[in-house]
This record gives sequence, C-alpha cells and structure tokens, in this order.
Amino acid sequence: MSDLLLSVIVCTFPLKSVQLSSCLAALKNQSLKSFEVIVINDGEDQNTARIVSYFEKDLKISYFSRPNDKCVSRSRNLGCQKSLVDNLVFIDSDILLNSRALANYQKILTENDRISVWGKIVEKKENNELIDDERLVFKNEEIRNYLEKPGLDHLFWFKPYFQSWGGNFGINKKTYLEIGGFNESFIGWGHEDVEFPLRLYRKQVKFRFSASVEGIHLGEQNHKVDYYYDPNYAKTNEEVINQLLIEDCSAFMSLSEKEIKAKIEEDLPFLAKDQALLAKLLKKIF
Repeated sequence: MSDLLLSVIVCTFPLKSVQLSSCLAALKNQSLKSFEVIVINDGEDQNTARIVSYFEKDLKISYFSRPNDKCVSRSRNLGCQKSLVDNLVFIDSDILLNSRALANYQKILTENDRISVWGKIVEKKENNELIDDERLVFKNEEIRNYLEKPGLDHLFWFKPYFQSWGGNFGINKKTYLEIGGFNESFIGWGHEDVEFPLRLYRKQVKFRFSASVEGIHLGEQNHKVDYYYDPNYAKTNEEVINQLLIEDCSAFMSLSEKEIKAKIEEDLPFLAKDQALLAKLLKKIF
C-alpha cells in the first residue's frame, strides 16, 4: 500500500518554466514529505520537461503533456485521472506554497472528505512587493466597510463560489469525480473556477478558506496579458457563468427571509456571532 498522503497537481504551460522551477522548489521544501507531484503541461516544450527531470531526485514527480488548447480544466481533470492518492491539491505553476501548506491541506482534508479547501494567495509584483489577498473570506474585519459601499451586489457577496480561486485549492478525489471535475467547455482565461465551486456548493460540499495553506502568486497582475487570455473565449465564458448565476439568483430570491438568514449563517458562520451585522445585510437584501 502506498504511503503517499497527497497528490499535488501542478498545471503549467510553455513559457512558465521559470515560475515552475520556483513552484517545485517550494514543494521540495514542504514539511510534509509523503506526497506525489503531477505536472500537467498544456503544450510541450523542452524547458518544462528538463525542469521536471531536475527535480526527480528530490520529489516523487511525474510529467504529462497535452495538445496545446488553452484549457486548464482539461489539465486539472487529467491530473486527477493520473493521481494515486485520495486527497488532491491543485496549484498553478506560478504559486509558491508556504512550507507548512501541504501538511495543513492533509490535516483539513483528512478531517472531512466532503470539504473543499481554498488557499489564500498573496500577489508578488515585479518589484518584489507583496500585495495581501483582499478576498473578504480572509479579511472578515472588512465586511463592515464593504456593506457601506454603494452599488455592490449584496445578494451574492457571501456566496463561497465567488471567493474560490482555482490556483490553490484541495479536495477529496471522490468528491471531485462526483461532481464531474472541471467543465472542459471553458477555454482560455476565466470563470471555470467559479462554475466548478458553484457545482460543489449545489451538492452541499463544505467550503473552507484557509490562510494556513497560503501561497505567493508570481503570475501577471493583468490577466489580459496572460497566455490563457483570449477576448472571444473570455466573452463566451462570461456569458455561460452569468446565466448560471442568474439561475442561482432566482433560486435564492425564492427563499424566505428566514431561509436566507440560515444560508448566510451556514456559509459565513462568523456572521452568526454578530447579529447586528447580519441584520444590516438582510435589510440590504430585502
């Protein structure tokens, strides 16, 4: 029986070889050692294969390339297919996990096989300045200010699938397969990592947002210069996800105030401790 505890699936593409090398070096330095690394390349290039080969002496690592189609969903699904372990961690090749991240992923995923774990991502600019993750799930104290800002959609802000970015997350393999993995109709940049957690949410899979599995993002700040970005695909992806969210909004608005309150308390349990804040949110919705 394998003594591996995690499968770490690293999705990359040509031109990301420098970031990939840093990503794998961070995996080499993890406090947890019992894991495999699966590198999935959207395309084929010698640099990526060479880097993977270099780390073979330090990591249990395997490498697979796909025909280049700019579909990260296919890369993630192939990584799941090739994995040997029940608990999966997905990271993009420009993410540097902190040294305790895999140990913390393993601990959380072992406690509950019906949970998805989403890691904090800190942006690193070209001048090496670090920009903290601004997602509300990691900054609860900002919710009060958020509620005061005009023009925001207070129906959806607490929905976990809006906070679930695909560059750093973990999930049980059985749960991943149960909902059908990532939707491969999403080509190019954007929204596949909203649609996937939306299906998790509808299947009542729990969400946990954890700073303990934080990673530093070395990628471009502007997604429009990203390898995956194509304006035509991006428009199509946005249209697909908007329709799904409209459907979810309609279902949400059919609930009573009591049912909505229960959902909010379930999705963001810290709100249950602040009834005044919860009342303010309900007032904005109704």
